[in-house]
Formats: sequence, structure tokens, C-alpha cells
Amino acid sequence: SLNEYYRPVLGQWTAVIAIPGSGKTAWLAALMVNLARIHDWKFCVFPAENLPAAEYATMLAEIYLGLPFNRGPHERMSRAELAAALDWLQEHFIILSPNDDELDLDSLLSMAKAYCFRRGINGFVIDPWNELDHKQPSHQTETQYVAQSLIKVRRFAKSHNVHVWIVVHPTKLAKDRDGKYPVPTLYDACGSS
Repeated sequence: SLNEYYRPVLGQWTAVIAIPGSGKTAWLAALMVNLARIHDWKFCVFPAENLPAAEYATMLAEIYLGLPFNRGPHERMSRAELAAALDWLQEHFIILSPNDDELDLDSLLSMAKAYCFRRGINGFVIDPWNELDHKQPSHQTETQYVAQSLIKVRRFAKSHNVHVWIVVHPTKLAKDRDGKYPVPTLYDACGSS
């Protein structure tokens, strides 16, 4: 049902922004699993808030199989189903878990570049942006730094013919009169102007 509204294109990038706890990570994971299943896309993912990698792989396996990993009210995946899902995931996903000194944009883009050549990835995900080690020069404003960073992302996407997704947390939003949060836009993200 999403095809009518959104189709990722190689060589471009997408910012994913929504209020905290609304399911940005799960939505993007489901999109990637569907792209991998239907179009055989391969992904390199930096899921900073869902490390270690086994935790993120478990979520992907649940989405791929449509079955829970843990016990609960529904039948959970079997060991054989989990093994098959992990084999499939290994073909389609590289989960980055970089060292503390490699958490900046340049390092992550360098890692993703290597996987473009080694594995032919079609997509690269940074989830979320705020978990990066931002090395903003003292002479730049935050807006200038973000603009320069996004230029690097755009150039990376174009030069390596991949789609890049960046998950962005908005600044703290105030509820409206009905007690609901407004739909955030990129203008609600720090440094976005």
C-alpha cells in the first residue's frame, strides 16, 4: 500500500522523522525486508539504538517470518525457521557495530563504501542521526555543519548508486489543544534550516 506514496530510488536519500516511540525503526526495518524480499536489495545498517547486532537481527527475523522470537500469546518461530531467516538475513543485511572512534559520518560512509564494492549494497541506513559523533568545526554553525554533512550523504548516494535513509529525531514538540502531537517536519529537527 506504500507504493502509491513512496518508492526509494537508487542515488537518492530519505530522512525519516516522527515523534519518539512512533515506530520509525520498525517501519524502516519492514521496508528494508520488503525491498530485500521483493527486489533482492542488500543493506548496510547502523542501528545505534538497537545494538548489539543480534538484537537488530532478531527484529529483522521477526519481520521476515511474521513470527515472534520470544514466547508469548502467539506461536513463536521454530529453531529451523530462525536458522533459515538468519541465512536469508546474512545474504541481505550487514549490521554495523563500529568502535567508539568510528561513530562519525565519514567513518560510517567509508564502511558503507567498502560494502558497496564487496557486497553490492543497494541501501545504507543511519538510525538515528543523533547517535553519530558529530565533529562540527568551531567555525561552523550547526546549520552549516548539517548542510555540509547532507551534501556528503547525497554525493555518497549518487556516486555509489545506493539509497540512504537517515532516521531523525525531532526537537521536543508541544501537544496541540486536542492533546496530540503535530506531524513533525524536517524544520522540527535541530539544525535543519
